[in-house]
Amino acid sequence: FREGGVPLDSSALEILERRLCVGVHNGLGFVQRPQVVVLVPELDVALTRSASFSRKVGSSSKASSGNQALVLRSRLRLPEMVRHPAFAIVFQLEYVFNSPPGVDSKVASVPSLSGVACMHTIRWAVWNPMLEAGSGKVTLPLQGGIRPNPSHRLVYKVPPASRSSEEVKQVESGTVQFQYSLSPEEHLDTTMALVHSSEAERQPSRRPPTS
Repeated sequence: FREGGVPLDSSALEILERRLCVGVHNGLGFVQRPQVVVLVPELDVALTRSASFSRKVGSSSKASSGNQALVLRSRLRLPEMVRHPAFAIVFQLEYVFNSPPGVDSKVASVPSLSGVACMHTIRWAVWNPMLEAGSGKVTLPLQGGIRPNPSHRLVYKVPPASRSSEEVKQVESGTVQFQYSLSPEEHLDTTMALVHSSEAERQPSRRPPTS
């Protein structure tokens, strides 16, 4: 907000990065520092790598037939994961925003600053795996708002629909989908895809991630 309570123009904000943080939590804290990977828009890469972050884009009248995706172009290994009911895997979706100069009068007065970057946690999910199964596919709902979360962070609360962009609306009703396997050394190996669907369609995507 600008001074006087006037909301900023959404076009003044730029998304620099979309990050996925994945870590093992033991109920008290993270066992190791979570791994951080960058999600890349589907239009920027060919879908030939290990995972996809996809969502169906709809309108107020009818759903569109096209999908948009953010691609995770790597496979994650979690050797710190053990077979214990207190251990869980935490997923955090983070956006890094940039506010161009001139949006904030204080920033605009400093010529050396080209913009102000800030990171916000958008959504999160938790999975308690049944590692007895050698491999499988999992779909989890992304959560947000004021409810407690494993990182004890302030998580983005979606504003009214009239003030939300299409991407924010899809994140609100999204899910995280991934495939996992247990290696011979009993290390958890995941091939992940964050799947965003409309509120009316929370089912897993019929197109599984490819590796």
